[in-house]
Amino acid sequence: MNLTQAIEVRSSRRQFSDQAINANITNQINNLIARYNHSENLNFRLIENAETAFKSFLISYGKFKGIKNAVALIVNKGNDNYLEKVGYFGQQLVLNMVTMGLDTCWVAVDFNRKSDVFALQENEELVAVLVFGYANDAPVNLEAEKYGIRHRTTLTIEEITVNDQILPHHVEEGIVAILKAPSNKNKQPVRVEYKNAQLKLTVNLRRKTNLIELGIAKAHYCIVNGGMFDWGNNKVHIK
Repeated sequence: MNLTQAIEVRSSRRQFSDQAINANITNQINNLIARYNHSENLNFRLIENAETAFKSFLISYGKFKGIKNAVALIVNKGNDNYLEKVGYFGQQLVLNMVTMGLDTCWVAVDFNRKSDVFALQENEELVAVLVFGYANDAPVNLEAEKYGIRHRTTLTIEEITVNDQILPHHVEEGIVAILKAPSNKNKQPVRVEYKNAQLKLTVNLRRKTNLIELGIAKAHYCIVNGGMFDWGNNKVHIK
């Protein structure tokens, strides 16, 4: 499975079995973390006893169960564009985990940020957590029914895109990948502009954490179509 295929099959899972993760997979995850930390001055950390950070918390969007493994998405305070970087490289981790056969979920609230398991230093900020492992046997729709999680609804290309010409096929494919990106309570805040054969992604900055979703959307688009975006809102895709 490649990353494009991982975008297609990924779904957020909140309940995990006791199946252990072998050392080879753990090493692959640590190698990815080390690469991202080095390239962008991040402090992502693998946590193998994460359950204590989730105990005694009321979960606002679906019940978590069986959490043992997580990646703490930690940044140095003052790191430029840190929310976008957390989104971009956090989602790269998620999709790589999916290719390894793991199930994942982004968690931005509903855990104890002061838990000792994160070993935060004075100059660090914990933005979010990726929990991962092997989902239990309960199908996603049964989880939803039991814990009141609404079925995911998705906006259309037309609802998120402003364009002055017919969209090329590869651009449509990239936008479809953006629509498959996870977002806080599935609000899907990223909007697309395609004009003069240039594509831009933007979010409303009144909600600061929309920048995490912007980073995730950029990751998905670049996985499908290559190229890159500069950090920041309303930036053009560079082929």
